[in-house]
This record gives sequence, structure tokens and C-alpha cells, in this order.
Amino acid sequence: MEDRILTSLVATSRRLMAWAKKFPKKRFLYPELKRIDEEYYVGIKGLRGVGKTVLMLQLAAEMEKSVYFSADSTLIKPFSLYEVVNALSNLGYRNVFIDEIHRKPDWAEDLKTLYDEHEVRIFFSGSSAIDILHSGADLSRRVVLKELPPASFREWLNIRKGVDVPAHSLEEVISRPFDLTEMYMELHALWREYMERGGVLYPESGFYDALENSIRKVILEDLSALREISVKYETDAYRLLYLVAKSAPFEVNYSSIAKELASQRTWP
Repeated sequence: MEDRILTSLVATSRRLMAWAKKFPKKRFLYPELKRIDEEYYVGIKGLRGVGKTVLMLQLAAEMEKSVYFSADSTLIKPFSLYEVVNALSNLGYRNVFIDEIHRKPDWAEDLKTLYDEHEVRIFFSGSSAIDILHSGADLSRRVVLKELPPASFREWLNIRKGVDVPAHSLEEVISRPFDLTEMYMELHALWREYMERGGVLYPESGFYDALENSIRKVILEDLSALREISVKYETDAYRLLYLVAKSAPFEVNYSSIAKELASQRTWP
């Protein structure tokens, strides 16, 4: 790889790690990831917008000799994942954080080779559809894969509103119903906002534009990166989302989907 490409990757990594310092709050998975034995590679899967990138940048900022890059960067398009990581390893980096790893062909095989060489430790993020057990490479003994779900109401309150609500066990909820009800009643006014904009953590300005862009990327890019997808099915995915969004709960069924998509109903 050319020195200018590596220089650009490293400069971008430093800039993004500095940017991530604007987000002092951390998702619940952060301490759990830090406790994973160093012998394993670490994978984070989840929907777009739940905070995977920021989470990895926060981890990278606290670990020595760390570098971050996104696998969908045009700079590294001509190179395999193995070539990129190997070049960074030669520069002295020992913790490599890779975003959107599913966008690189043969990513699982490259991870296996890199793990066997044991020169670096890799943290990576990818689509919620990533499955290391059926990736074509034996990663199950080499990678600890964790899922980052959408933020709960409690997490959203902490990250977005600075309200620190403690977690309560079921036993506590049953034994202290009136105390807890009084506390949460004060937060009820924020529940509707959470239902409209919670879960994903896009910036409040331009929230729906970011959401629309993420849906487009999932359908047009992520699906095709995981398996071969016909253009017809990409169009059907938009139509299916629209059908679900405009329908009342429990209204959607096989018949209504088949009618909407003008496809023949099939049985397993």
C-alpha cells in the first residue's frame, strides 16, 4: 500500500477519535467489551444508528497503539482487508478497529488469517445480519460477537437528557411499586419523544434525514454486501416497509403482503 493512503487512514482515525470525545456517555455494552479476554477478536453487530461507531472510537481512544478505519472507505477499495491491516501492523498499530466490516469481500477469511498470525487484535462492527457461525470461516473460537440493540428508555434518558435512572430488578419493581411509579411519572412527558426518536441515536437536527439515509443504505448496500440481491427485491423491500409503516398493529399478514408485492404466496 502507498504511504499516502496509510497516512490518510491514520489522520482520519485521529480526527474521528478526537470527535468522539464529544460524547462522554457510553452505551451499556462498553464495560462488557472491555472485559473480554485479549485472546479474542471482538465483533459488534447491530442496526445503523445505535452507536456502534462511537462505541468503537471510545474504546480505541482508551487503548494504546489503536487505529480506526471504515471498510467502505474508497481509499482502500482496491485492497483486501488483510492487506490494509497488515500494513497498519507494520506501522506499529496493535489494536485495529474496523467499521462496516461486512462491506469488504472475504472479510471472514481475512479475519481468520490475521488471527492465526496474531500480530494485531481486531475490533469490528457490522450489520445485524452478520453471523460468524455461517461466515465460511471458522471464527466461532476466535471472535466474541456481541449485539448492540437500540437504546432503552433508561439509556436514552441518560445519553440524550442527562437523566441517570438506575436499573431495577423485577423483585424491586414488585416490592416498591409506588416509589418507582412516582419517580417514573416525572419522566412520562419524555416517553412520547422517546417513542418518536428514541432507540437510534442520530443527531436531533436532521434526525429524519439521517434515518431515511440509513434505511436506504441497509436496502441498497448492506443487503447486497451480505448476499446477492435482485434489484426487484430491493424495490420490494421499500414497498414492504411502507406497508408495515402505514398499517395498524396485527393488520399485516401473508395475504396482504403478497397482494401488495404482487407475488405468489408460497408455503414452506
